[in-house]
Amino acid sequence: MTKKYEFIFLTRVGLKKKEQETLFSSLEKVIQKIGGKIEKREDWGKKELAYPIDKETEAYFWIWWLSFEGSVDLAPVNTFLNREAGVIRYLFLRQGKRR
Repeated sequence: MTKKYEFIFLTRVGLKKKEQETLFSSLEKVIQKIGGKIEKREDWGKKELAYPIDKETEAYFWIWWLSFEGSVDLAPVNTFLNREAGVIRYLFLRQGKRR
């Protein structure tokens, strides 16, 4: 059974293009390592935050649609994101029927 997720995350405005590319590449590898596939990506652009997060008042917003076959443990992705200084917030939303 395929499980689909919306993955929304915010990155620091101060990230350089090369740092952003490295972040995305590493994040893709972690997702693929646990059996995930990135179906679609969307850049929501730079937005002002409603309140400061880690002294940041603006951030770049991203949304990726992910799919996984069978059961999935997102712990490796959470660990990666918590250690990555370029990501200031993230959220996984499971798509599909609610039981």
